[in-house]
Amino acid sequence: MKEIDIYFVTGQSNASGSTKITDVAALEVDYPALVTGTVPYILYAGNSAGNNPNNAVTYDWCSVRAGLGS
Repeated sequence: MKEIDIYFVTGQSNASGSTKITDVAALEVDYPALVTGTVPYILYAGNSAGNNPNNAVTYDWCSVRAGLGS
């Protein structure tokens, strides 16, 4: 039987990836899968609308990609 490690990253802004990326084209050069959302082993679920009191953007489990953070 093969063993795998599973990590859950939880919290507020740190877990939702609140990093402003201003140059997605530069990110795509080194990490194209983060732009296309094709990283099969890093998943995201939750609210990424930021600290706005009207948070309405929630995601079920999906591939992580640039733009999910606020």
